[in-house]
Amino acid sequence: MISVKHGSADVAVELASVGTVAELKERLEAATGVFARHQKLIFKGKVLEDKAALEACKVGAGAKLMMLVSTSAGQAPQKQAAAAPPPPRVAGAKRPTPLATGSLSGGGPRASATAASSSSSSRGAAAAGGVGLQLSSLAERRQNWSKMGACALRDLALEEVPPACFEDLPGIKGADLSQNRLTAVPSSIGRLSSLASLRLADNRLGDGGVPWDALAQLRGLTLLTLDRNALTRLPVGLSGCSGLVRLSASANALAAVEEGSLAGLAALRELDLSDNALKALPAAIGGLSSLEDLNACGNQVAEIPGSVTRLGRLQSLRLDNNRVKTLPEGIFTACTNLAALWLRGNPITVDALRTAPGFASYEARRRARTNKQLDGRVMSDIERAFCEGADVHHWQHFK
Repeated sequence: MISVKHGSADVAVELASVGTVAELKERLEAATGVFARHQKLIFKGKVLEDKAALEACKVGAGAKLMMLVSTSAGQAPQKQAAAAPPPPRVAGAKRPTPLATGSLSGGGPRASATAASSSSSSRGAAAAGGVGLQLSSLAERRQNWSKMGACALRDLALEEVPPACFEDLPGIKGADLSQNRLTAVPSSIGRLSSLASLRLADNRLGDGGVPWDALAQLRGLTLLTLDRNALTRLPVGLSGCSGLVRLSASANALAAVEEGSLAGLAALRELDLSDNALKALPAAIGGLSSLEDLNACGNQVAEIPGSVTRLGRLQSLRLDNNRVKTLPEGIFTACTNLAALWLRGNPITVDALRTAPGFASYEARRRARTNKQLDGRVMSDIERAFCEGADVHHWQHFK
């Protein structure tokens, strides 16, 4: 048994179960949640190299090591993220009033009573520091939505949405239900026949909370955001959303992309799967013929499928903070539009990139893109444009 000091804790590891420093780091990642790539192990004043055998480093039974953690370190993704607990209630605050589900005409005693109750509850919640609904009834909201062409339900602490919300609104182009507490979206959203943009980020949606069959009816839907929910997989039902141009599902707990889920997404140009728990990218990703930007940063991906080389329109491939050691053969020669490759926090080396066929052509495209950003004073991602991240300390002066 050996002991590893991590902050104020001592982590015990069975010596017989590990042979190299790299294997020890993997055990520590499982025990502490700190990625192996962010660990630095010190024994008797010396930093241990990943490839070194523990025996060669004279790390024996009873040895005591210290683990330092990179200041930019993140936690290793868990297999499944639990839904976030509701925020603490302020003492004396009233519960946010749900949307009225009564009359949609805006008239009659029932609607008036509902409006008065909603207004009173909203004033009470606002006075206590809570979030209250500002309009008196669902009917009033729907009138405003019709005028704006958008369904606005953002940041209202909603736990559910009445199905009647989406009835008889044929001209709605956008719907924003983000930053609520929703665990499910009603299938009646499929009645918004003109919907092009649907934002569902920052809720509590699990795998059964997204009505994929209903979304498949929305032939004009081009934008779907599902960031920061509790999804563990992308289901086959996603394939029905054939008009999607941009799909974002970052910061969930995605561990799988089901076979067939990406089929039919021929119009998709941007795909964001960052900050999840994916150990691999599906080979079917090569069938996304319009894909220009693929973001898979912050996962556990060790190998990029060879089908990526079929993405002739791909311009940006973002893979920071994964476990990538090699790239598919021919990626630089096949992906002739690729001009941004992010590989920070991966074990891949600069030599592996420099010696890859077509790297010189890629480097020319990268330079041209960077110069264009500088000329236009577009400063976002400039640092990454100069540095792909492999062996960062050796890469800084490479031009």
